[in-house]
Amino acid sequence: MLWDDVHLYFGFTAQETDVWATLTERDSKIWFDNDLEIFIAGSDAYYEFEINAFGTVYEVFWIWQDMYFPGSRYNVPEWQPEGRRILLLDGVGGHLHPRGIRNGFLDWDLPGLRHAVHVDGVLNSRTGTDQGWSAEIAVPWAGLRWLADGRSLPPCEGDVWRIDCSRFQHIGPHGEKLDPAAGWTMNQHGHYDSHIPEVFPYVTFSSEPVR
Repeated sequence: MLWDDVHLYFGFTAQETDVWATLTERDSKIWFDNDLEIFIAGSDAYYEFEINAFGTVYEVFWIWQDMYFPGSRYNVPEWQPEGRRILLLDGVGGHLHPRGIRNGFLDWDLPGLRHAVHVDGVLNSRTGTDQGWSAEIAVPWAGLRWLADGRSLPPCEGDVWRIDCSRFQHIGPHGEKLDPAAGWTMNQHGHYDSHIPEVFPYVTFSSEPVR
């Protein structure tokens, strides 16, 4: 991860001997492919980004339903669920989150998001051995204003956010189907569930140049 005054940048490298992807429509269920994921959390909502080796993107903005009360910053016309493409979630893989249900806004796209993938090999070819694939994502700070919780955008020296990155793999190194899919995150979740913001790592922003 890197950052400047305009963007938060993510770079992934995924080693994989057989790079494949099936989904090409935006906001498809990318977690059914091998994918790379980003979660960025505020205190009462969080942003989810997924991408596969085609470069197909899935984005959702999640708001806890307990935030719909008079005076809440989320109880505004922009975040009313009526007439929207909404996904309801109380947990994943049998884990139920104690905070309850979230509204997932599937029709929300983070403004100005940039992303690209590169395949080191031949996508969806069963001949030869691939090396893997990589992804780069640039997230504009302006699009994260709903998650800032009063913090400066861009961040100030020493600001702390909760951010998690993950990878899910459905096909093993010998072409075998993995059930359940193998999953990696930056921090232990304790459950087969990526949607637990309180265990996302603390990321401290520093202005010291990277050497």
